[in-house]
Amino acid sequence: MDIYMTKDGQCVVFHDSDLGRLCGLPGKKISDFEYNELPRLVVPDALKDLEQELNADADARRIPLFEEVLKEFGSFPMQVDVKEGNEEIIIKVGNLIKQYKREHLTVWGSFLSYQNNLCVKHFGTEIPLLFSFARGLQSWFLSLFGLTHWMEYRESALIAPDLWWLLRPSWFAALNKAGISVIIW
Repeated sequence: MDIYMTKDGQCVVFHDSDLGRLCGLPGKKISDFEYNELPRLVVPDALKDLEQELNADADARRIPLFEEVLKEFGSFPMQVDVKEGNEEIIIKVGNLIKQYKREHLTVWGSFLSYQNNLCVKHFGTEIPLLFSFARGLQSWFLSLFGLTHWMEYRESALIAPDLWWLLRPSWFAALNKAGISVIIW
Protein backbone atom coordinates (compact mmCIF):
# COMPACT_ATOMS: atom_id res chain seq x y z
CA MET A 1 0.00 0.00 0.00
CA ASP A 2 1.15 3.49 -0.76
CA ILE A 3 0.54 6.04 2.00
CA TYR A 4 0.21 9.79 1.53
CA MET A 5 -0.69 12.53 4.00
CA THR A 6 -3.43 15.11 3.59
CA LYS A 7 -2.99 18.81 4.33
CA ASP A 8 -4.56 18.26 7.77
CA GLY A 9 -2.21 15.38 8.65
CA GLN A 10 -4.38 12.33 7.87
CA CYS A 11 -2.60 9.26 6.45
CA VAL A 12 -4.49 7.79 3.51
CA VAL A 13 -4.07 4.77 1.25
CA PHE A 14 -3.68 5.93 -2.34
CA HIS A 15 -1.60 4.59 -5.20
CA ASP A 16 -0.85 7.45 -7.58
CA SER A 17 1.29 10.52 -6.96
CA ASP A 18 -1.49 12.77 -8.23
CA LEU A 19 -5.29 12.65 -8.40
CA GLY A 20 -5.57 12.60 -12.21
CA ARG A 21 -6.18 8.96 -13.07
CA LEU A 22 -8.18 7.93 -10.00
CA CYS A 23 -10.10 11.14 -9.24
CA GLY A 24 -10.07 13.11 -12.49
CA LEU A 25 -7.91 15.96 -11.10
CA PRO A 26 -4.56 15.92 -12.94
CA GLY A 27 -1.82 17.90 -11.22
CA LYS A 28 -3.55 17.86 -7.83
CA LYS A 29 -2.09 15.86 -4.95
CA ILE A 30 -3.43 14.32 -1.75
CA SER A 31 -1.45 16.92 0.20
CA ASP A 32 -3.39 19.74 -1.52
CA PHE A 33 -6.55 18.76 0.37
CA GLU A 34 -7.76 18.30 3.91
CA TYR A 35 -9.18 14.81 4.37
CA ASN A 36 -12.85 15.90 4.32
CA GLU A 37 -12.21 17.79 1.05
CA LEU A 38 -10.68 14.88 -0.87
CA PRO A 39 -12.47 14.13 -4.14
CA ARG A 40 -14.26 10.85 -4.65
CA LEU A 41 -12.71 8.12 -6.75
CA VAL A 42 -13.94 7.95 -10.34
CA VAL A 43 -15.85 4.86 -11.44
CA PRO A 44 -13.78 3.06 -14.08
CA ASP A 45 -15.43 2.03 -17.35
CA ALA A 46 -15.32 -1.64 -16.31
CA LEU A 47 -17.64 -0.80 -13.38
CA LYS A 48 -20.00 1.67 -15.09
CA ASP A 49 -22.87 -0.83 -14.69
CA LEU A 50 -22.45 -0.46 -10.92
CA GLU A 51 -22.10 3.32 -10.87
CA GLN A 52 -25.53 3.98 -9.36
CA GLU A 53 -24.92 1.42 -6.62
CA LEU A 54 -21.43 2.81 -5.96
CA ASN A 55 -22.78 6.35 -5.75
CA ALA A 56 -25.41 5.22 -3.22
CA ASP A 57 -22.71 3.91 -0.84
CA ALA A 58 -20.90 6.89 0.69
CA ASP A 59 -17.78 4.81 1.40
CA ALA A 60 -17.51 3.02 -1.96
CA ARG A 61 -15.71 5.89 -3.68
CA ARG A 62 -13.95 7.43 -0.67
CA ILE A 63 -10.16 7.38 -0.28
CA PRO A 64 -9.59 5.32 2.88
CA LEU A 65 -7.64 6.32 5.93
CA PHE A 66 -4.67 4.06 6.66
CA GLU A 67 -6.03 3.47 10.16
CA GLU A 68 -9.33 2.20 8.72
CA VAL A 69 -7.45 -0.33 6.59
CA LEU A 70 -5.48 -1.51 9.63
CA LYS A 71 -8.71 -1.99 11.58
CA GLU A 72 -10.53 -3.75 8.75
CA PHE A 73 -7.69 -6.08 7.76
CA GLY A 74 -5.94 -6.56 11.09
CA SER A 75 -4.69 -10.09 10.44
CA PHE A 76 -3.49 -9.57 6.85
CA PRO A 77 0.23 -9.13 6.08
CA MET A 78 0.91 -5.72 4.54
CA GLN A 79 3.62 -3.93 2.63
CA VAL A 80 3.49 -0.21 3.37
CA ASP A 81 5.32 2.27 1.15
CA VAL A 82 5.40 5.71 2.75
CA LYS A 83 5.43 8.09 -0.17
CA GLU A 84 6.39 11.73 -0.25
CA GLY A 85 6.24 13.66 2.95
CA ASN A 86 8.21 14.79 5.90
CA GLU A 87 9.12 13.28 9.24
CA GLU A 88 5.54 13.68 10.46
CA ILE A 89 4.15 11.03 8.08
CA ILE A 90 6.84 8.53 9.11
CA ILE A 91 6.03 9.03 12.80
CA LYS A 92 2.27 8.78 12.22
CA VAL A 93 2.47 5.64 10.06
CA GLY A 94 4.95 3.96 12.41
CA ASN A 95 2.83 4.78 15.45
CA LEU A 96 -0.28 3.35 13.75
CA ILE A 97 1.56 0.13 12.89
CA LYS A 98 2.65 -0.17 16.52
CA GLN A 99 -0.75 0.88 17.93
CA TYR A 100 -2.42 -1.96 16.02
CA LYS A 101 0.37 -4.37 17.00
CA ARG A 102 1.24 -5.13 13.37
CA GLU A 103 5.03 -5.19 13.63
CA HIS A 104 5.07 -8.92 12.85
CA LEU A 105 2.68 -8.53 9.88
CA THR A 106 3.99 -5.38 8.23
CA VAL A 107 7.05 -4.43 6.25
CA TRP A 108 7.39 -0.73 5.66
CA GLY A 109 9.62 2.00 4.41
CA SER A 110 10.13 3.87 1.20
CA PHE A 111 12.06 3.56 -2.01
CA LEU A 112 13.54 6.94 -1.00
CA SER A 113 16.64 6.68 1.21
CA TYR A 114 15.74 9.81 3.15
CA GLN A 115 12.35 8.36 4.13
CA ASN A 116 13.89 4.98 5.08
CA ASN A 117 16.48 6.69 7.25
CA LEU A 118 13.64 8.43 9.09
CA CYS A 119 11.92 5.07 9.64
CA VAL A 120 15.09 3.75 11.27
CA LYS A 121 15.67 6.98 13.21
CA HIS A 122 12.25 6.82 14.86
CA PHE A 123 11.52 3.08 15.02
CA GLY A 124 14.85 1.30 14.62
CA THR A 125 14.17 -2.18 13.36
CA GLU A 126 11.04 -2.70 15.51
CA ILE A 127 9.04 -2.65 12.29
CA PRO A 128 10.58 -4.68 9.46
CA LEU A 129 12.07 -2.35 6.85
CA LEU A 130 12.07 -2.62 3.06
CA PHE A 131 15.02 -1.59 0.90
CA SER A 132 15.28 1.92 -0.48
CA PHE A 133 16.09 2.07 -4.19
CA ALA A 134 19.71 3.06 -3.51
CA ARG A 135 20.33 0.27 -0.97
CA GLY A 136 18.67 -2.29 -3.23
CA LEU A 137 20.87 -1.20 -6.14
CA GLN A 138 23.96 -1.37 -3.92
CA SER A 139 23.11 -4.93 -2.86
CA TRP A 140 22.35 -5.94 -6.47
CA PHE A 141 25.69 -4.52 -7.65
CA LEU A 142 27.57 -6.42 -4.94
CA SER A 143 25.74 -9.59 -5.99
CA LEU A 144 27.28 -9.31 -9.48
CA PHE A 145 30.64 -10.07 -7.87
CA GLY A 146 29.40 -12.52 -5.24
CA LEU A 147 29.94 -9.94 -2.52
CA THR A 148 26.41 -9.57 -1.17
CA HIS A 149 27.64 -10.69 2.24
CA TRP A 150 29.89 -7.59 2.47
CA MET A 151 26.90 -5.36 3.00
CA GLU A 152 25.43 -4.84 6.48
CA TYR A 153 21.65 -5.17 6.24
CA ARG A 154 19.04 -3.48 8.36
CA GLU A 155 16.27 -4.34 5.89
CA SER A 156 13.92 -7.31 6.15
CA ALA A 157 12.48 -7.31 2.62
CA LEU A 158 13.45 -6.44 -0.92
CA ILE A 159 10.63 -5.29 -3.19
CA ALA A 160 11.87 -5.69 -6.76
CA PRO A 161 10.25 -5.15 -10.15
CA ASP A 162 9.92 -8.11 -12.51
CA LEU A 163 12.82 -7.18 -14.82
CA TRP A 164 14.80 -10.03 -16.41
CA TRP A 165 18.19 -8.41 -15.81
CA LEU A 166 17.41 -7.77 -12.15
CA LEU A 167 16.13 -11.23 -11.26
CA ARG A 168 19.31 -12.94 -10.12
CA PRO A 169 18.64 -16.21 -8.27
CA SER A 170 22.07 -16.08 -6.62
CA TRP A 171 21.30 -12.60 -5.26
CA PHE A 172 17.93 -13.70 -3.92
CA ALA A 173 19.50 -16.81 -2.35
CA ALA A 174 22.13 -14.67 -0.63
CA LEU A 175 19.46 -12.30 0.69
CA ASN A 176 17.32 -15.22 1.88
CA LYS A 177 20.37 -16.66 3.64
CA ALA A 178 20.69 -13.31 5.47
CA GLY A 179 17.01 -13.61 6.53
CA ILE A 180 15.71 -11.13 3.96
CA SER A 181 12.50 -11.85 2.06
CA VAL A 182 12.26 -11.06 -1.65
CA ILE A 183 8.98 -9.86 -3.13
CA ILE A 184 8.67 -9.45 -6.91
CA TRP A 185 6.10 -7.12 -8.45
